[in-house]
Amino acid sequence: MSMMIDRRGAVAVLAAMMLSVLAGIGALGLNQAGLHGHGLRQRHTTDAAALAAAQMIPTFYTSGTDSTTDIVSAAQTISTANMPTATYGTIVPAGNVVLGNWNASTKTFTARAGSTLPDAVRVTGLASAANGNAITNLMAILGDTGSRTYETEAIASYPRGQTWHTIVTNDTSPTLADYIGTHRAVNKAILDCMQTAAGSGSEFGIIDHAGPSRIFQSEIAVSTNYRALSDKIKTLTGCSAAWGQGGLGGCFGMNLAGALYKARQEFKSERFIGTRKTIVMITHGNISGFGMMDHQKQDGVYWPDGSNTRNCARPKLCTDAELSTAATNQATLAGQEGISVNVIYYPGDGSRPASRAAMEKLVNDAGTGVFMNAPAPSKVPNLFGGLCKPTAVLNASN
Repeated sequence: MSMMIDRRGAVAVLAAMMLSVLAGIGALGLNQAGLHGHGLRQRHTTDAAALAAAQMIPTFYTSGTDSTTDIVSAAQTISTANMPTATYGTIVPAGNVVLGNWNASTKTFTARAGSTLPDAVRVTGLASAANGNAITNLMAILGDTGSRTYETEAIASYPRGQTWHTIVTNDTSPTLADYIGTHRAVNKAILDCMQTAAGSGSEFGIIDHAGPSRIFQSEIAVSTNYRALSDKIKTLTGCSAAWGQGGLGGCFGMNLAGALYKARQEFKSERFIGTRKTIVMITHGNISGFGMMDHQKQDGVYWPDGSNTRNCARPKLCTDAELSTAATNQATLAGQEGISVNVIYYPGDGSRPASRAAMEKLVNDAGTGVFMNAPAPSKVPNLFGGLCKPTAVLNASN
């Protein structure tokens, strides 16, 4: 008699074993998918945080205290928006936002040390037990109860653009005596713009003038002299008879022709040939020869360049009208020499519609500049268009 074997129980056991295997495979797949999804999200978040932080690097300079508050805040705001703290914990701790410098040649980042001036930021995203936000491990059903750590890093820089040079002329006559603070703020705003956006060889200089003009700060490279230039701007004051030209000294009259002439001569240095050059004039525009007892070549009243003829009818003192004509001629010559002439106009101690119109004409005669009417200092970098607002660049991501 043949033996009949009942295998139905074996099939049930086999099915149970296969279900366990399939559950493990499924859990492994879900676990890997979860880790991959978290990693991708964290990487994108870190990249975005680095770009946001780099875009705020100018605030390091404009703060006046080397503050990194806005930079760190920008990184953490983007990080939290992409990966909410309630769900993912703090992906970008404040200490993981590090300022430094990016070397485009070697593709390396160096964290800021001492008084180094930063142009880049490194952001590290972190999900770990030590950070209090380790990634949940779905493999616990197979006995693996360990948590997972995921670290991402991104480096972004605030790029410098083309090289350009700027001379700011400051009308320090008594009419603008109450505007000295504004003068300083405008000079600093332009300097900050150049520090964060201009090419490394860009130079910045300052002329102050009332009747006569003088070099208050000769042109030097911004990238290596930012601190010294910032400190120099703080010492800018109203005109003083101590540096005046004879007669009643420097605190009387206002001659833009001399300021333009002096700036043009500075830009004739060989190192400025073929570069972008800008003159920014802060003035109330009320040109006056009062108190200037003897107008000379340095006062901008001789033209064309090289002429020995003073274009004034009287032997020494030029009239206000003649000084206005001289300013127009100097602006025109500057335009022909490839120099952009810009005017930042403040009315001073009274409304001067005629003076404002004259300053607008001055810019128009030069042909390449911008006229701004009593702007807040923070708005002044708009003179340079997009140059002061470059877009941050992602240099590395891993």
